[in-house]
Amino acid sequence: MKKHLLTFSLASAMFLANFAVAQENKISEPSWLRNNLPDKVIAYGRVPSIWGLLSAPNGRALDKALQDPSHQKIIGLLREAFSDGKILKERGLNTESILANISLLFGDMDGPLEIAVLSNSESFAPDNKIIATARFNFKDIESLNKKIKAAMQYLDLGVMMNEDGSIIEEESFSSKLIFNADGIATMGPNALFYYDVKIQRLYILSSMVEAINADNIGETLTLFSQPTTHIMHDLEKQIDSSGQGSFVWISLKSLGPIMASVIPNEPEFALLKDLVSKLDALAFGMGTSEDGHGQLRFRMQTPDAKILQYLAASEFKFDLKSAGNPSSVSTLMLPNAQRIQAFQQDLKINFGEDAEIFYQEN
Repeated sequence: MKKHLLTFSLASAMFLANFAVAQENKISEPSWLRNNLPDKVIAYGRVPSIWGLLSAPNGRALDKALQDPSHQKIIGLLREAFSDGKILKERGLNTESILANISLLFGDMDGPLEIAVLSNSESFAPDNKIIATARFNFKDIESLNKKIKAAMQYLDLGVMMNEDGSIIEEESFSSKLIFNADGIATMGPNALFYYDVKIQRLYILSSMVEAINADNIGETLTLFSQPTTHIMHDLEKQIDSSGQGSFVWISLKSLGPIMASVIPNEPEFALLKDLVSKLDALAFGMGTSEDGHGQLRFRMQTPDAKILQYLAASEFKFDLKSAGNPSSVSTLMLPNAQRIQAFQQDLKINFGEDAEIFYQEN
């Protein structure tokens, strides 16, 4: 266990330090898990921290202003105020649990929350493992336990009661989620938490069917110890190239054929069934484009679907003329006569005569 965690911690510390310097970003650490995804990852999600979303450099025109020391100082003061609860207490909010949760998100969280699903069979199954990670500004286990206990009191429940309503046994989240000296905490047999004090990063590993222990998390973390090139990265660049925006990617290679199997084998569903059966991946999110503009995008990757081949544009050039200075422009691509003719001819070849007749009549 210690060997696995030591190897991982050293690699993570070196990578995080180099990456943070390159970004010149003291407001929110850049995403880290996305750069180290092994091939076993079949889904990935990223939720930016509050300050990362609002004020961190993200590859756009305002980066120079956001990197200015005066701006970073202001954000630092705001984070300190949220972290100790002073700014909220002055406004009459005195509930300890609520203050602790707000403090975790606005003051202590120092980077995006990243989640990945690992599979040995490249499919979604009960034995998949889920890993989540984020950086927090806790320099020791004692301060982490104190904040977690206060935050989790909001969820404390009595779970065993007599008929008269009296509690036989009280189950408390705040009393169970306690990190030991090695930074380990458990929540039942299927979830384990690990906080690496050296790099101030929290990891959560869980599984639906497999018992998780310290050795499991050590072995899993070594999979993420080196930068990699993952198939997800191509779609991520099209949605958020900065690593600071929100992003979700899901591999559908194993799910597409299953979903297609419930679609009727009727001529009117031929194109839909083909499209679903060849789904490769989907991704969506809000972030920075490769040319430095903000965007919200949804992408579905189906490289071999026949309908997309039928509708593919033969050229993207078009003449645009206007009277005056337009404030906005929208375009809609429609198939030309050549593409419609090819569509009609290929229907019979790809889906049979019944499908050809159906689509021609409707």
